[in-house]
Amino acid sequence: MKIVLLKDVKNVGQAFDIVDVKAGFGRNYLIPKKLACLASAGKIREIENLKQHYTDKLNRERSLAQSLAQKLEGLALKASLKMGSKGKSFGSITAAEVAELLEGQGIKLSKKMLNYEWPIKEPGVYSVGVRLHPDISCQFKLWVGEE
Repeated sequence: MKIVLLKDVKNVGQAFDIVDVKAGFGRNYLIPKKLACLASAGKIREIENLKQHYTDKLNRERSLAQSLAQKLEGLALKASLKMGSKGKSFGSITAAEVAELLEGQGIKLSKKMLNYEWPIKEPGVYSVGVRLHPDISCQFKLWVGEE
């Protein structure tokens, strides 16, 4: 049975692939779960158009992520941490606060895209990693000083 995969299916193929599977697997699992559809001539043309739009979208996202990564590479942010008299911090720098600092620079990122050891409770220089795209990641410096 020839089918067109609509989503990635482990051990079968990736989205928009035309594959040959056993009839029972296709009828009873893939098609009811909307993971695939029958491969007719019209459906194949439709899928080719969808595939082209999908690859164009991925290329646009990748180019935007690359330009943002170049912007972030040279960036250095400053944050302050309230410290007590004995060197203990009264708070911490969290991912949400770093995302707000980035938004102040005109860069809107989700706090989930940032990765380093959270929370920061001591002054110093930290390297913050950012995962912008599955293929693209970068780092910038975060300077944390005493208030």
